[in-house]
Amino acid sequence: MNKKILALPLIAIMLSLTTAVAVAHWVDNVYVVGDVASGTLSACIDFAYTADSGIDWTADPGLKNVRQLTKDIANTTVQWGCETLTVTVNNGYPCYYNHVDFSVENTGTVPWAIYMVQIWSSYTDPVVTYKSNEYVLLDLDGDQAPDIELRYFDSFGDQIDPDGSADISFEFHLLNPIPQGANCLAFHIQVFVVNWNEYASMLPPGTNPQ
Repeated sequence: MNKKILALPLIAIMLSLTTAVAVAHWVDNVYVVGDVASGTLSACIDFAYTADSGIDWTADPGLKNVRQLTKDIANTTVQWGCETLTVTVNNGYPCYYNHVDFSVENTGTVPWAIYMVQIWSSYTDPVVTYKSNEYVLLDLDGDQAPDIELRYFDSFGDQIDPDGSADISFEFHLLNPIPQGANCLAFHIQVFVVNWNEYASMLPPGTNPQ
């Protein structure tokens, strides 16, 4: 009888030790000490150019059959800041065509990609595009009818490293019934960038950028 009484505390002690080991395993901590430096995401339009050689260009609807004329009537100017490019057509007329090139520089410290572009005039809400070769129609004079067709190209999703630039271009064509001699027909373009490794997740579902 005495032997059984002595055995009971030994079993209790063994169970207690086993429980203590299990608890110690789950509360172990690992500490990592170090510095984390975050980068900056920044972009700026640094160049824009339109080929206005003195002789006008024209095209058919759909931006087809682009060809040069023998007259010099209209002209196109471009202005830009870091965020927005503004294009103004002076003395425009139906079927006038032109082409604009510009670049966006990575002025930050991390790579980025262009994921969205907004195009608008004073009379329209922004039209958003996520892909190259996108056709856009805009009202430039407030008559509730489209006055211009524009096709936007290039650079969606391309990884642009710090100090690098994305080269971009688009073409446009004035439509009927825009009045001849229309002055100061302006529209604006704004480019949006995202951290390069977040590009795919920022696109709307089902978007094919090409």
